[in-house]
Amino acid sequence: MDVLKTVYYGLLLLSALTLLSFKKKLPSYCKYFLPLFPLAFLTQLLEDILRNDGHKGFFLFHIYQPVELLLLCGFYYAVFKKKSLRRITIVLIVIFLISCSIYYYLNIDAFFEPNFTDFTIEAAIICVLGVTFFIDMLKINEKVILKQFTAFWLNALHLIFYGGCIFVMGFYYSLHTTNPKLAQEFLNINHFLNLFLYAGYSIIFVCTKTPAI
Repeated sequence: MDVLKTVYYGLLLLSALTLLSFKKKLPSYCKYFLPLFPLAFLTQLLEDILRNDGHKGFFLFHIYQPVELLLLCGFYYAVFKKKSLRRITIVLIVIFLISCSIYYYLNIDAFFEPNFTDFTIEAAIICVLGVTFFIDMLKINEKVILKQFTAFWLNALHLIFYGGCIFVMGFYYSLHTTNPKLAQEFLNINHFLNLFLYAGYSIIFVCTKTPAI
């Protein structure tokens, strides 16, 4: 196992442990991350095992992607207080499920290959929800203690990660046909974005918890 993968597993475990340790001092909407981290860990672990045995495990990520989106949308649904924003969240879930189902039905082989279509759609949806969150936040009238506003920091983290991934994917698809080798090297940026994501989760859970009185 290479160093990056070891660090990735370590940060995933750290995210889960910090959330479990401080879950009583964190807002209730953080509960959607409780199943997310173990599922991400298990998916990556099973894919590594299959790959080491000479098998392709890419289909595991295509199964994990809609589960991840549902949990993240659950987080946004809980954060949003307006019914209109909650409806938008549900509509986006439906759009994701329908579009991915149609795509993989028409391109069944892509389901067993390292195809990033579903992840790209998911990233776009999370970015839409993230921007919506910040626009809605501008309308908050009551006093907000930003240091303890967990949703703010989680949302900022999501925008940086998923926005960065969309940027990387855009270049990847542009370069893939003309320079596959460079495209693959460029895609490695996503590995560092993943490390940033789970390190960010851990820091947010530790720093934004409600202090003891």
